[in-house]
Amino acid sequence: MSIAEFTEKGPQSRHPAYDGCVLIPASPEYTVGDVLIGSVYRALLLDTPDSKIDLNKLADLPSKLGDEVAWRHILQRALKAPARFKGEKWEDIIPLVPRLAAHGAVLGAQRNRWMPGRLAAAALCAGVDSQRSRDYLEGLASSLQVTGDDEIAARVIQESLEKGDGLDIASPASILVPPAALWRGVKSEPLTPGERLVADIDALISVKAILPRHQWNVLVQAVLRVGVASYQLWLCMLHDALWARLCAVVDEGTDPPTGEEIEQRWCAEHAGNRPLLELGEDATEAVKAHIARYAVARAGINLTLHALDDAAATWQGQLGVPGDGTDTPCEALAAFVAHVSGHREALLVALRAAGHGSGLRRAGHAIADSDSRYISSDAGTTKNLREFLRFVLGQASRKRGDFEAFDQAYLTRPVNRSTNAHQVVRPGSTMLVALAVCTARAGGDLPASMQDLAAHLRDYGIYAPLGTLTDGTIGRELEQLGLAVETPDAGGGRLLINPFSPPASSDNP
Repeated sequence: MSIAEFTEKGPQSRHPAYDGCVLIPASPEYTVGDVLIGSVYRALLLDTPDSKIDLNKLADLPSKLGDEVAWRHILQRALKAPARFKGEKWEDIIPLVPRLAAHGAVLGAQRNRWMPGRLAAAALCAGVDSQRSRDYLEGLASSLQVTGDDEIAARVIQESLEKGDGLDIASPASILVPPAALWRGVKSEPLTPGERLVADIDALISVKAILPRHQWNVLVQAVLRVGVASYQLWLCMLHDALWARLCAVVDEGTDPPTGEEIEQRWCAEHAGNRPLLELGEDATEAVKAHIARYAVARAGINLTLHALDDAAATWQGQLGVPGDGTDTPCEALAAFVAHVSGHREALLVALRAAGHGSGLRRAGHAIADSDSRYISSDAGTTKNLREFLRFVLGQASRKRGDFEAFDQAYLTRPVNRSTNAHQVVRPGSTMLVALAVCTARAGGDLPASMQDLAAHLRDYGIYAPLGTLTDGTIGRELEQLGLAVETPDAGGGRLLINPFSPPASSDNP
């Protein structure tokens, strides 16, 4: 496709080198927390795409498992998922154990479903070395299994389904080809969202044996929600950083970045002056702003790839995928910008020939502005992305009163009961417990302070003013949950309490 053809098709079209690149491991759409963890089970354990799950068959499942009355109570009452929206057509289940995800925990009509588990796997692989990404996913799959350490109810449900549901599933198995992994050659502070997600999942796995399955499940769900969403926002930020540097290289003739610069600066911007979200502040406007910059950047990056084609300097391979002397996505992106720099004059000639004589930046913005609804996330893939972030981060809206407090694993909640109310960054109680546990365990034997929690959130790109954590609403909620205690020796005035720390050993008989 030439520059002229790309201009005609509009900013949502994509160059072949952009499809499947590290900057877009998936095209996110609407999902919620229990569907996210269900999709992870399907991706890592069940070798089953979300599109294969038929909720119409769920009503027949109890008759296959023995005592039909008892199983109907378990599946259609105890584990019934609350309606996610008014007039929902299908009844669904909560994926307490992995095998339940072979029968439910999905959204929408079968053929239209995407697979959130793939995006979660990409986020997790972004936190481990590429040489061991497959081993990591297989190890994680094993840790997610129901084992002898789980309580008897979870074991009975899992074993009964495996014996009686009639499905032929080779478990564990992985339908995933591990995506390009660790962005940087060496991990350093601050961590990227993918690196933080891996560390937090590992922390929760370490306490799995001492928790009931349902409690552990919602903690894992909470961490997946904040980790996967933050990783997606971080990728939006990387789009913007790449586009800004391409414009500088082409329009101004500046030097391309090194892989080390991308590792140290681009990968850390979320923890510095450009946080993804801020505790206590409007998440709705922040997300829309990130998506708008991402949409412009995506159009500009694809324009650059098409301009290289017109300049007879086609970029070979997928954008940001390591190879040909590069070991990490950061090095691969640096090689791409260097390639653009090396063909700068030919690229400018190609742009002028296509009617874009004012440079790359103006050309990219002109193409992006041709679809204002796309830029404002009111149509197309950006609307899908906005809905993904809204619902995976936000408190699930349940229509039945007895399920009003069902979801407490959220990061954002509406400021009021209005249908179109903006979301504010204010974690639910389950999310606060998960963050407290992971922060406390990250410090090893040392006590964790509010400053440690702020640094932990910073790795996810969430700016947490210390005053908000200590004296604001979040601080009071931490104290009410028994997760914080006053101490004159703690930085910030309070220490975090790990509610699942092992009891202190005693020499007394």
